[in-house]
Amino acid sequence: MDAEGNFWASRYHAANDFHHSSLIGGGPVAFAGEFTVTGGVVTWVSNRSGHYPNPASHLARALHSLRRQGVTIDGITADFADFPIEIEAGKGVSLSVPALK
Repeated sequence: MDAEGNFWASRYHAANDFHHSSLIGGGPVAFAGEFTVTGGVVTWVSNRSGHYPNPASHLARALHSLRRQGVTIDGITADFADFPIEIEAGKGVSLSVPALK
């Protein structure tokens, strides 16, 4: 996710040619990680990334950005680098998240 809250994703990977960090030219990000979409619904998201330092606050920021853009986050399993939580329907997420710059 870039600083404006835009999400970039690709299933393509080619060693020494294209990595997920290639999507925005290796520039700064507000969130980097992985996610699963099933039937058009985000079901799982993680802050695991090999190219970017990615604290849990970045994953929380991404969840808030998804919600602001109209994506339901109820039922998403959020994997905070080996600390998975499930967001219960109707409860959303209550985390302190730094504002996007």
